[in-house]
Amino acid sequence: MLLCTAVEGAQPKEVDCLSCHGDIERGKSVHPALAMGCAACHTAIDASDVPHKKTNKMAKGLSTELPGLCYGCHNKGLFTKKVIHPALGMGCTTCHNPHASNAESLLVKPVGKLCLTCHEKQISGKHIMASFALGDTHPMSGRADPTNARRELSCISCHNPHSSSQEKLFVNEAVSPANLCLLCHKKIAVKTDAP
Repeated sequence: MLLCTAVEGAQPKEVDCLSCHGDIERGKSVHPALAMGCAACHTAIDASDVPHKKTNKMAKGLSTELPGLCYGCHNKGLFTKKVIHPALGMGCTTCHNPHASNAESLLVKPVGKLCLTCHEKQISGKHIMASFALGDTHPMSGRADPTNARRELSCISCHNPHSSSQEKLFVNEAVSPANLCLLCHKKIAVKTDAP
């Protein structure tokens, strides 16, 4: 086992944490907070010895419990709207890696797979997610997200993963189960029997 060689009496901001913990910054998506240094979040780590000692009772020597720590940079208002996703109660790091990830938005898994961790029943029946799993009920795989052309169509195309002012965490106030299709299908031809 390779041990880090910490400088005697050094504080976390004086130690190059990444010389031992460099794997935390590997991934396609890297948390911008890493650029602020480890001590920006882990203020209660005494890096003068290995193994490191915590100088407070917070997990991993964090300065504040989650989600309070996250709200130091992320707008709390985006997570506290009228309809709140119950997953928020499980903590930010249930869905997001706080350092780096190969999935977008620091997710611990790609968005569709992550959502299905809790919403498994959505891959059957009438829910549009069934087409992601079955692949033949609706041509959605590989399509652009109508709300953000830089990403692929997924659960977050219709639902905000954190909180929303709309029922069912819909991303847009115009969206309802009745008109959800209009996000992608701007014009729907209506057949009539009239000449």
